[in-house]
Amino acid sequence: MGKTRRIFIIVGIAIAALICLGAAAYLFLPGLAAHEKPYAGPMKTVAVFYGNSYLDPELDCTKVFPTSRQVPDTNDAMKDAILALIKGPTYDEMQKSFFTSLRSDAKLQNFSVRGGVAYVDFNKRLEGELEGSCQAAGIKAEVTETLKQFLDIKDAVVTVGGKNIDEIK
Repeated sequence: MGKTRRIFIIVGIAIAALICLGAAAYLFLPGLAAHEKPYAGPMKTVAVFYGNSYLDPELDCTKVFPTSRQVPDTNDAMKDAILALIKGPTYDEMQKSFFTSLRSDAKLQNFSVRGGVAYVDFNKRLEGELEGSCQAAGIKAEVTETLKQFLDIKDAVVTVGGKNIDEIK
């Protein structure tokens, strides 16, 4: 094989690796999507709940712990808390053993509240990524505890593509 051909192959592999690295960073690192604009109004602090392997070394799927987020101080604080939850733990929180059961590509499809119950529906793609009942229980615990901080909420029903998360796996 000629020297020029080897150089082209090495350069091609390097370019492919950079493209993959950029795609992975886009998919897995939290941050604003290109179409999102930062909110410039008043903010409020809410709790989001994640698993924590240091605080719960037994890794009970339903045990979650609070950490704080700033969300817009609007009438959509509950929905904004869920959107903050979906973004996952920050780098500093991960260093403190926080983790999420939600996948990075989870999207909130619908959110409503009726009679003290929050109804939270995630995109159907999440269904294919559920790895078992423990992960489903973790997602439900994260969502439910995040929402129960609001006085109007007594419970949450979590669905994926309209199916109750408890029935998926």
